[in-house]
Amino acid sequence: AYAVWLRAGALGESKPDPLALTVGACLLGSVASLLLLGPHVEASVSRLASPADLIYLVLLGTVSTAVPTLAFGIASVKLPSVVTTSLGLTTPLFAAVFAGLFLDEWPAPASIPGALVTITGVTIVLRAPLRPVHHA
Repeated sequence: AYAVWLRAGALGESKPDPLALTVGACLLGSVASLLLLGPHVEASVSRLASPADLIYLVLLGTVSTAVPTLAFGIASVKLPSVVTTSLGLTTPLFAAVFAGLFLDEWPAPASIPGALVTITGVTIVLRAPLRPVHHA
């Protein structure tokens, strides 16, 4: 829905600002998290060993959430929604590869068929010729 909305805005007169959407999405997620975690927040914060741990936690959240969301927003404005959404399906594949490379935590062999199905599907979708859009 995010990609379709951004693409529709890009084709129309009003272009949504990916940065504003990213900030809004992260703020909404933060508020929802605080509401859901409520009484557990204080216990979690008290377990942080130093202020540096809080800084690392904020950086982790920014790098793993805000940066990809902003990049996705910028790509959604410039690419067709089918391409953007199809490439989004590869996120778990990249996460598994990076976990293997950086953390030496490779996925189980049972996940290989699912990865192959995903790669095949994305390849088929991206290689299909784009059909013209007819507006009523």
